[in-house]
Amino acid sequence: MVRTWSTTQRQAIELREQAVLVSAGAGSGKTSVLVERVITRVLQEDVDIDRILLVTFTEAAAHEMKERIAKALRDQVNDPKLGAKIRRQQDLLERATISTLHSFCMMVIRLAILQLPIEPGFRMMDDGEQKALREQVLDAMLEDFFQEGDPLFLDFVRSYGSAKGEEAIRSLIVDVYTFATSQPNPLSWLDDAVISYAKAADEPLSQSAIGQAFLRFVNDAFEQALALWQEALLLCQAQAGPEKYLAILEDEREKIMIAFGYLREGDMVKTREAISFSFLRLPADKSAEERVKERIKALRDAGKKILASLQEGVFARNPEVWQEEVRMTLPHVRQLVHLVKEFASRFFTAKRKLHALEFSDLEHLAYEALCQQGQRTTLADQLSEHFIEVMVDEFQDTSPIQDALIAQIAHPDGRNTFFVGDVKQSIYRFRMAEPQLFLNRLAMNRTSPTGISILLTQNYRSRFAVVDVVNDVFAKIFVPALGGMSYDRDAQMISGAKYPVCQEKVALDEPVQVAFLLDDLAHDEQEDEDNHEDSADRTDEEQENFASDGLTRTQVEREAIWIGHKIKALLAEQRQVFDPSLDAYRPLAYRDIAILLRSSRGRASSYMQILQKMNIPIAGEVQEGFFEHYEVRLSLALLAILDNPLQDIPLVAVLRSPLFGFRSSELAQIRLAKKGAYFDALYQVLREDKQQQTQLRSKIDHFVTQLQHWRTITRLYSVADAVSMVFVESGMDGVALALSNPTLRQKNLEAIVAIARFYDEAYRQPFAEFVQFLSHYEEQAIPLGDAMKAEVSDAVSLMTIHKSKGLEFPVVFMAGLSQRFRLKDKQPLFALHRTNGFGPQFVDAHLRLRYDTIASLGLRDGELRDRLAEEARILYVGMTRARESLILVATMKENQLRALPSLFLQADDEAPLPDSQVLLARSYMDWLLPIIQKDRRRESPLWVVTEVPLSLRDGIEELQESGQENLGIKNDEIDWDAVKTFAIDALPVALSIREESQKWLEAFQERFSPSDKAQEAMPTKIGVTAWKQQHEEQEEQTLGRLPSWHEANMQPKTSELPKPSFLFEQKLTPAQKGTAFHKVMQRLAITAACLQEKELEEVLHNFVLHNVLSEQEVQAIDRAAIIAFFQTDIGRKMIENPQAVRREVSFTMAVSTEEIRQGRLLEGTWDANQTVIVQGTVDAIYLEEDKITIIDYKTDRLAKGQILPIERYEMQMAIYRAAMERAFYLPVTKVCLYFTQARKIEMIDQVGS
Repeated sequence: MVRTWSTTQRQAIELREQAVLVSAGAGSGKTSVLVERVITRVLQEDVDIDRILLVTFTEAAAHEMKERIAKALRDQVNDPKLGAKIRRQQDLLERATISTLHSFCMMVIRLAILQLPIEPGFRMMDDGEQKALREQVLDAMLEDFFQEGDPLFLDFVRSYGSAKGEEAIRSLIVDVYTFATSQPNPLSWLDDAVISYAKAADEPLSQSAIGQAFLRFVNDAFEQALALWQEALLLCQAQAGPEKYLAILEDEREKIMIAFGYLREGDMVKTREAISFSFLRLPADKSAEERVKERIKALRDAGKKILASLQEGVFARNPEVWQEEVRMTLPHVRQLVHLVKEFASRFFTAKRKLHALEFSDLEHLAYEALCQQGQRTTLADQLSEHFIEVMVDEFQDTSPIQDALIAQIAHPDGRNTFFVGDVKQSIYRFRMAEPQLFLNRLAMNRTSPTGISILLTQNYRSRFAVVDVVNDVFAKIFVPALGGMSYDRDAQMISGAKYPVCQEKVALDEPVQVAFLLDDLAHDEQEDEDNHEDSADRTDEEQENFASDGLTRTQVEREAIWIGHKIKALLAEQRQVFDPSLDAYRPLAYRDIAILLRSSRGRASSYMQILQKMNIPIAGEVQEGFFEHYEVRLSLALLAILDNPLQDIPLVAVLRSPLFGFRSSELAQIRLAKKGAYFDALYQVLREDKQQQTQLRSKIDHFVTQLQHWRTITRLYSVADAVSMVFVESGMDGVALALSNPTLRQKNLEAIVAIARFYDEAYRQPFAEFVQFLSHYEEQAIPLGDAMKAEVSDAVSLMTIHKSKGLEFPVVFMAGLSQRFRLKDKQPLFALHRTNGFGPQFVDAHLRLRYDTIASLGLRDGELRDRLAEEARILYVGMTRARESLILVATMKENQLRALPSLFLQADDEAPLPDSQVLLARSYMDWLLPIIQKDRRRESPLWVVTEVPLSLRDGIEELQESGQENLGIKNDEIDWDAVKTFAIDALPVALSIREESQKWLEAFQERFSPSDKAQEAMPTKIGVTAWKQQHEEQEEQTLGRLPSWHEANMQPKTSELPKPSFLFEQKLTPAQKGTAFHKVMQRLAITAACLQEKELEEVLHNFVLHNVLSEQEVQAIDRAAIIAFFQTDIGRKMIENPQAVRREVSFTMAVSTEEIRQGRLLEGTWDANQTVIVQGTVDAIYLEEDKITIIDYKTDRLAKGQILPIERYEMQMAIYRAAMERAFYLPVTKVCLYFTQARKIEMIDQVGS
């Protein structure tokens, strides 16, 4: 079917030889327009597709773009006129530059690698490594600065440090570094920021950027105060208003206007004098309505607070000293810039030593390859000549460095550029996205002869009701004062979606719904404001608590319950949704519904638990933080005491944990034994109880023995091996299995081992340094663990608004709309702004004084505006995800919903919110409520408002009773010995629960206590190698009785430590040689050096120096076998893309008997209901986008002429394949067995299938 394009879409597709900027509103079909423009270029204008540069900002978007172009080509491949041309473009598509911007940067760097200050074999760091390395560099740098004792540095730390030491300084350095690296030339940006700050000390306020920002701040303060007084006067003049207030309020407003006049004239001295007036007490007026009087007092108090901030702040001092304060803080600004430059240099050096880069390095190195001293390089000219057109998707998310990069490839006047985006959807400010770039280009195109802007406003996604509400809301919120945006008639969406009439059942064709959950316990405004102001002094963890943003856990749960009931009602009513893929209506399903949250932390888990208890399938992510999980905290405590047992808190945590089971009374007894370190007290108990073997002494003796053994392991083994062994021997896996969601818990432990393995490969430092490295991960709260996801095909989607961008759903709930914004600056002492630079407060460390300067006030005000503008854009993104039904949910106090007369309510219907009201908003409902109230007053059909009474709280209690997870049992109340024997009365719980437990225990014993014969035949836990050996023995029908699994594998074993070198007097056994070869292949850096004997010899020599291998083991390594492997196809692929390689991939997999029988993995007479836990380690895998290749090294000794024993390993490889496919959700298409003696790879293609 031929698609019909709108006039503006057709213009965007066909316009040439101009710098085109397409402002594409939500649901306007921008991706389709982009694809059609490419196809038109390729098929009608004979432009080869590899001569078009198309960049976007996510791998998913780039993949989708490529797929849609490929489909468009396939759809026309049978056209006899175009067939040959299309087939050529299909061949070129694979190498076409349709990618993320960072992939394009990578391409540029490879082309210019010899001219850049990096090694060819670099790798990309993930967020965790980058942040951990950053902290290490900061540690070393600040230590050096403190040792040098430079007075300027020490004064800077005293002035702008915090009670926590230099933490505030560290954060400030990182923030400025991040700001700077988003610019094309970071060092120049830093220098310019210092120059700009110095100008503010000498030039008139109206001429410097910082002075102008300060004047805008003061001007806004006066406008906001006057707007509040105007509202109060309007209420006084209303029918139920207090007339006696009128004279006082009018007099106060007049005085404010006089001061405002002086400000506009630029006379700061007179402005200061004019606002220094006192406020009279309002007289009693019993004739007025009480709520009106309360509202007037609240408005007046808010205005008084604004004026007081000026009177007691910057205007408390003579304006003549304002610039002198800037001059006095200039050395601190210069010191900060010096620290940032030094950090940047050291950080890049540290990354180079690791042959590693972060994403910002890609951008800057690519820019360096394309631009030198402001001039294009030869490479830039060549690329500019090659690419006929440069297309950029999601242009609103571009940073300055990214914009500069694109400019080096495009034609100098930009006439071959095509930018697509929507500034209203720019919500990635935390990634340094700069929406002002979009607005600047929009303004430039209005006057440029070579530039043109095209507005795509037709919305092909949403029903009329959703489009009308979005237009109504954002025409009133998007005002120029908020980020320079406007939402006039030209920018508003036009409904273009075609929804046919639903004949049989009820469709979702109704106004936007708003549910106000009434709660008298909601914080009042003053309480909220106090919480907000105090939030700057809270820790990061405290910042995440519910109270910090005005919503309690109970309120979140009530919203979740209401949404759950609404979802059930919609499905019970058999509501119909239109399915474009079917071109017909179908019944609403769970998968059609999304719940969007501004922030998921602390809320998503409540939604997941409540909706699951309501039997509503839900799929989402619970970002509770990797390091908040119990098993992770316990693991870190254990590793910490292996490094240094003289750490009381981690030591007691380990002792009290299930690993050792010390009771609180026992821990108290140890504490009383001796003052000082707790570890010393442990030894004191051992000394005191030497003559008697008490239970406590036995426990301590066992713990100390284990601790000494594990500490020995950390010195003898690699970090990854040591961590793995400690986890296995300590029973950490068992702890994970005993907790809720055991799969996630085990993955978390595997993540720690994976970090250790990466640390071995990248850093090769001892265990103590690894513990410190891991602590940096924890401090940065890096989310390493897999998020909890409900793997259900038909489920409600729960996600943040950020995650929903680019998606659409028939039904969208937006919840938590009364949640407060997080607007408080992280650095109250040192404001930062990406455009205006630095705004420090004035600090006198000796007198312990600090106060705002014109710079700190001006920049903080600019930052506040930018953050508010981002919040407005986030609201826009959330509301435009809805196709058919949009439901807004907020918890409110009842008196907030009773609208009083206001300027906005009485103004023209089309008038936007006053700037003061927009800028004073601290939640989405501060914007939405007055708009909804106004529409309700004029009986607008746009909204259906529901007020839900407080009684819904009963539902929470019912749910809590029906699904209790926390029984309130303390650790000390539990008899763990009784628990181990499955004694039903071991836990102090209700009789009904005990009866249920008895039934469960009987079923458990029936299932897991088979006959002796079954126990012998069927292991519950088995290693892959042992399984393979047992399988081989069964196949060979060996005579005699095999030992039972219990006899063979369950006897106590001591950990086998590496033999010291003096024991290697005889030749290595084949097994030892094989182990040595595997060690090399595990730790060898995969680069082109693997193909060179000389470089390989140097690597092996370093292994000896670092005690990885012994001299004798290195002599036994077959160098030729290693080189031969990397000369194979898979070996070369590994060298070309080492990031796709995973080595020593350990797994634990549950396999049912039925699976075993069907796959013929192992024959036997096992019980049909049994399950085997299989453990193993795959030597290496090669991950591609849609498949996996397994690589396994075989060091078997082969007789001359012996055929390679491939069949012998089919069983083992079948298990490996099953494990990898379950772990990575990708098919294993190849299994490569590399026989080192034969130096040959054999493939097992259909293994286990």
